[in-house]
Amino acid sequence: IDSNAVDNGSTDNCMITEISVSPNTFACSDIGNVNIVEMVVTDMAGNKDTCEAQVTVVDDQAPVAMCANPTIYLDDNGEATLDESDIDGGSFDNCDMDLSFSFTNQFSCADTGVNMVTVTVTDDYNNSSTCVSNVTVLDITPPIAACMDATLTLDSAGFAVLNVNDIWDAPNSTDNCGIEHARLSQTIFDCSNKNQMNPVTLELEDYSGNKSTCEANVTVVDVFG
Repeated sequence: IDSNAVDNGSTDNCMITEISVSPNTFACSDIGNVNIVEMVVTDMAGNKDTCEAQVTVVDDQAPVAMCANPTIYLDDNGEATLDESDIDGGSFDNCDMDLSFSFTNQFSCADTGVNMVTVTVTDDYNNSSTCVSNVTVLDITPPIAACMDATLTLDSAGFAVLNVNDIWDAPNSTDNCGIEHARLSQTIFDCSNKNQMNPVTLELEDYSGNKSTCEANVTVVDVFG
């Protein structure tokens, strides 16, 4: 602290040559304390006088906010939680070693991809600063594919068409974010397939490109003889 901050108009009949303050340095540990300093005033003849003052130490220095750019993964419910340890890239402060962080931390299937998240870093004295994190949300959970067997009847031309819903057991097929595509390994059947069980693979693909398969037996019958 400079002596001018403590001196409140000291005078001398001749000339003041020196004003000193002790102690004149303070640290974070002095914040909130009653800090007593002694000011010594010396004139040109070496005469001295002292007085005491109370020095209030405050912290108005904002933290330095530093963001990381994490990748988080959706769980089986299509949800992901961002933790402070994921997003803090080394933020620091002149006094506070235990900074508080405020940011959006809940994500869902709708957030798949890169999300810009503003992080506010605050110290114990309400000083704050912000940074922006690019949070990548990924879905790597494949669907659960369930199939059911089906029976097809050849038409008068000797053909039958298998639709996805014929073997897709939709109520028992699940995905954390939803199915985008359902594909069959075979859709057209003819006389060569009749009176036997024909294995057909159903492939399910979700919106993130995760895939799974199941297999059904398709029986083809001919009612035309």
